[in-house]
Amino acid sequence: MGIFARKRGGAEPSSDRPARPEDRLVVNRRVQRALAAWAVRKDAQTISGVLRECVTGDLLLDASDSTTRDPARPFQEGDQLAVGFQVDNAGKRLLVAFTDNERLAEYRRRGGSPTPPRSLVQPAAATLQMAATAPYEGIAIDPGSSDTLCIAYADEIRNGLTEDPAVNEPLKTAIAVGAPEDELVALAAAAPVVFIGAQVHRDERGEVTGVGVPTIRSPEGETYSPVFTSPAEVWAWAPDLDARPTGFANVARVAQEDGHAGVVLNPAGDPAPLRLQAFADRFPLS
Repeated sequence: MGIFARKRGGAEPSSDRPARPEDRLVVNRRVQRALAAWAVRKDAQTISGVLRECVTGDLLLDASDSTTRDPARPFQEGDQLAVGFQVDNAGKRLLVAFTDNERLAEYRRRGGSPTPPRSLVQPAAATLQMAATAPYEGIAIDPGSSDTLCIAYADEIRNGLTEDPAVNEPLKTAIAVGAPEDELVALAAAAPVVFIGAQVHRDERGEVTGVGVPTIRSPEGETYSPVFTSPAEVWAWAPDLDARPTGFANVARVAQEDGHAGVVLNPAGDPAPLRLQAFADRFPLS
């Protein structure tokens, strides 16, 4: 492989305060770009593209129906926080979240709400964790328009982002912002888990005959081992692969044993190549 190439619900009271009051504008352009791709082509690869971007940055929760004693100082002790949700046609409760303030405002306008929009800012990974936990059964992102709406159910969130969507948030964020190679190596080495993509080979009877791990070739003809921060990253790159957990040390040693030029982190989006010499000393072959 190459590289470098439903229906409206309401709001429910909550005693938890998982987010910050709206004190700044939020625009999560990474998720917005993924939603635009999903709007054009809805398949396993593009839904994985949305999920993988929901590990960094912030999303907005709809807190417009909250009850506050002092509108000028919302979300103080004694206020009642209400977080917006929808119920789909199958009766599943979906947390609603937004990639920017204007999309939340448009959602409220289209719903005919008389109350002004009010939001809570929450890390995107924490929002996905919340959506995959009862009483919620999934999430509706930017539900104000069919051109932006993406629904991911709880099992899809857990499959794509594991039980803890924030497990690799530091590494994912560092990759997204183009952190220096030495910082990426340190974060990858400290990651509790990374993932590889495995291709299962079967014979005519469906029996497994072998498992292969694809590699990546650079424009210069060098071979790299791909490594991913989540299963969603694997499937956004190649949806037919199995996502298998491992440690970065294992990937690093295989790259050395196979004579690869290095590894590439998250090749589906912002590929971050790490040269072999940048990490070989950390993971010496025995």
